[in-house]
Amino acid sequence: MGDVGDLLELLHGAAERWTTVQTTVRVRGDGEQTTQLWIAKPHRWRQLDADSVAVGRGRLWWASSPDVGFMSNEDDPDFGFGDPLQSFGAHLDPAQLIPLLSFAEIAHGRGVLVAHARPRGPQGFAVGMPRGSDEHVLTIDGERGVVLRIESLIAGEQFSVSELEDTIWDAEIPDDVFELAPPAGERVRSPRELHRVVTFEESAHFAPFAVFAISELPHGQWRSRVHFTAAGGTHPESVYVTYHRTDARGVITLFEQPADVPERRSGHDRPTQFVVVKAGTRITISSETYGANRLRELADKLERV
Repeated sequence: MGDVGDLLELLHGAAERWTTVQTTVRVRGDGEQTTQLWIAKPHRWRQLDADSVAVGRGRLWWASSPDVGFMSNEDDPDFGFGDPLQSFGAHLDPAQLIPLLSFAEIAHGRGVLVAHARPRGPQGFAVGMPRGSDEHVLTIDGERGVVLRIESLIAGEQFSVSELEDTIWDAEIPDDVFELAPPAGERVRSPRELHRVVTFEESAHFAPFAVFAISELPHGQWRSRVHFTAAGGTHPESVYVTYHRTDARGVITLFEQPADVPERRSGHDRPTQFVVVKAGTRITISSETYGANRLRELADKLERV
């Protein structure tokens, strides 16, 4: 295998060349994050991140974390949860990378291929492939086509590394791995109970902090959607607002919490952000379509609801 066409064929069929996987995804860059995965096709999975765990069986899922407590969609199967086969598709189902990357140099190693690639555009990113990188070096399993390691660079300097460790393919996984029960006495909450779509006025009524909205948006026709997240576990109340232009050419979000709550949003893949504190509320303004200067201007147009 030596040309780009053969490489693309290998990547395209990778997800069909394995049935189960047990692995640890380790991401190193600005800090380190590890995620343990157990996936048994077609519809069973378990994901462990630090002290949070989630499992899925078909359309149903159960999740537990100190932040929000125990949740499940047993009473609301239409409310989905992130499928790790998609979330970590850059490694496990790399067909999704084909439209995002332009492949160039391809080298051969023992049972692997090492491919150099560049993003095709500003949206050329996925989990393990952070925004801002101008080059990626992929180490690819020469038999299965899965991506074992992703090294991302900026101007030739390493920016982050995401790789699979201690991986076991196609071994039977006990069914009880994909079970999760709440601790004795803990109430199981539905996701819609925790995350509610509300009006701006309702969010101001529910939130124990001042809620703000942007009084004047950039040019264009805009729509907004407001979510109120109730407190649960160690997770306090929050308000999340999405503004999107009707022509799909702009998106702006607000994430609002009390200013004395530690900021937890971090990582390479976050969009451009500007943070401001008003009346005891910390508002994080984010956008993938507007730069920091425009977000700073929008912060001056925040008004209390």
